[in-house]
Amino acid sequence: MKVNRQSILAATVLLLSAGCSNDHEETVAPEGDGRVALQVVSGIETRAYDKTWESGDAIGIYMLDGDAVDVENRKYTTATTGESGTFTTDAATAIYFPVNGDPRDFAAYYPYRDIAAGSSIYPVDVTTQTPQKAIDLMAAAKVTGKTKKDPAVAFEFQHKLVKLSLTVKPDGKSLTAADMEGLKVEITNQPVKATYDVLKGGEVSVTNPVTTPEAADNLPVDIELLTNAAGTSAEGIVLPNTSTKDMFLRFTLKGMSQPFTWNIHGAEKSKLFQAGSKYVYTITISKTGIVVTSTVKDWTAGNGDGGESGDAADIYRTMNKKTIKKRTNMRTKAFMMMAAAALAMAGCSNDENEVMDNWNGEIRLTSGLEVQQTETRGITTDLQTTQIAQDNHVGFFINEEVASGETATTTYTPNLDYTADGNGGFSGTTVYFPQSGKDVNIYAYAPRKTDLTLDGNYSFTVKADQSKDADYIASDLLWGQPMKLKTGSTTDYEPANPVARTKENVPVSFKHLLSKIEIELVAGDGLTTDDFKGATLTVMNTLPGTSLTLSSGAISSASGTAADITVAVYPTDATPAAFTGSAIVVPQTIAKNTKFIKLNLKKGGDLYYRVPNGTTDTALELASGKIYKYKITAKLTGLTVTSTIANWETIGNGDPITGDAVME
Repeated sequence: MKVNRQSILAATVLLLSAGCSNDHEETVAPEGDGRVALQVVSGIETRAYDKTWESGDAIGIYMLDGDAVDVENRKYTTATTGESGTFTTDAATAIYFPVNGDPRDFAAYYPYRDIAAGSSIYPVDVTTQTPQKAIDLMAAAKVTGKTKKDPAVAFEFQHKLVKLSLTVKPDGKSLTAADMEGLKVEITNQPVKATYDVLKGGEVSVTNPVTTPEAADNLPVDIELLTNAAGTSAEGIVLPNTSTKDMFLRFTLKGMSQPFTWNIHGAEKSKLFQAGSKYVYTITISKTGIVVTSTVKDWTAGNGDGGESGDAADIYRTMNKKTIKKRTNMRTKAFMMMAAAALAMAGCSNDENEVMDNWNGEIRLTSGLEVQQTETRGITTDLQTTQIAQDNHVGFFINEEVASGETATTTYTPNLDYTADGNGGFSGTTVYFPQSGKDVNIYAYAPRKTDLTLDGNYSFTVKADQSKDADYIASDLLWGQPMKLKTGSTTDYEPANPVARTKENVPVSFKHLLSKIEIELVAGDGLTTDDFKGATLTVMNTLPGTSLTLSSGAISSASGTAADITVAVYPTDATPAAFTGSAIVVPQTIAKNTKFIKLNLKKGGDLYYRVPNGTTDTALELASGKIYKYKITAKLTGLTVTSTIANWETIGNGDPITGDAVME
């Protein structure tokens, strides 16, 4: 890298020996033991923080014997303030030249950090921007072959990071100086952690979180810059980057819900962030957009001194807010409810009717259907018919699609935890498409359970008491994957894995894996609805367990010990026209003549419905994704039952089956 000497911090390290001989071999008197102590003097022209040293500024120095470290990471501090400073340390940590006159090499950096013994790796973290001098990393190349006869060591420091300097102005028409007070300025899509090898030199190394699993905490984030109270200037220090693609400056005015954004990559001289460069921007904000002029100066020249300008309207592609309407009459075998995986980042202009396309490769998940009904649960008010219920945790597995023999470049956290908001959206960890450009596979299930892997199974048991909404939802086992319309069809869908990198929504369709029992109880001869107060409705004799293969969505045969499920408890302080409820059971076969539904009346006595046991009757086959609807008329003489089998979401007109129930 070519060094501009006007941007170089020259720090001169004077290593003066002891005693003044006639041939000037030594320039300072040695210690009593004959050693010559290191003396450090540093001059400064400019740096990220300011142009002067401050009292308490400290540098770290290494003394080397060839490739071997003689003295590591000694702290030298200046007590003075100014463009040059004298750096000292205490006697216990002072560096000395070899008494025998052997040569030594030296390396130095700023600001000083505690580095692990035996290491020369300096940790860089620009997450917190204050104080800026604490993150203004500078380093000097090795100075070699110095001895006590030639003790003067000159370090040439170079900035290793990138400085941003913004001047912000209102247009004076739509916005005034008062509008700028309290301005928040951010730069988006920034890695924040890197390392620098003090001894090897070169550039900082930004660990790629996509290809390096242990760096998962270094996914790009938005950094808030230091902005003055008046909102007229902002500054920050960020990591170098070979491309500023998908990076934006974002300006949020106090009292305005929609921020102003500007595409950094749209500026010709800001296509990359070069180490040691200072990028200077003049921002003019109006309610119609942003106008920017920029230069790069100071440290080393980056994007030149001529300046550049651009209009935000030319840089961004605007798009209308998307309204996703409810999909109806979707006749697929899965009888699915839709969730969309949205791959768009919503960076907004000041126009609340527009959304700026700030997509940076994120995989965002949202629903593609309208919110489900959330009233008290009954036959017509199911909790999870069209949407995953609010606060339900959904597990997602994402992996990179690779050919046989290839190794994935991106490793995703398994069993990602996303929380449904009940309105079609999810919150959770942000993940990104692979930088390699390869496709991804997406699988999802609910309710989520910890410690699951995609190649494993999910042991699942329905709740014994489903009269409460939370337990009913916890019994509704769902599984999903991206889906797409079949070519030439408007109603039929097919799996869409693997999914290509895209800004558009990726439909993720969930299907109910278990069976649902819906019961409507009405009062017949000899009874009124008052007789239902305090009554309990139960589904009997069902096996509660199953196992889900997470990679395919297949479930195993029902397992466990046959048990009863509480469907509903009739309130004692209400008098509805009918007693309704629903329960979810594992698909299984219920043998003929088995007690299946029980009504316990508070006034005493149980009424039962048995699976019909006639010569032409068959066992009850509960299938995945099906609803079994029972309308029961309760009489003192027993129960009269009409049953219908339907798809979970699409009500069908199945052949009714009638039966009688008696009190036992």
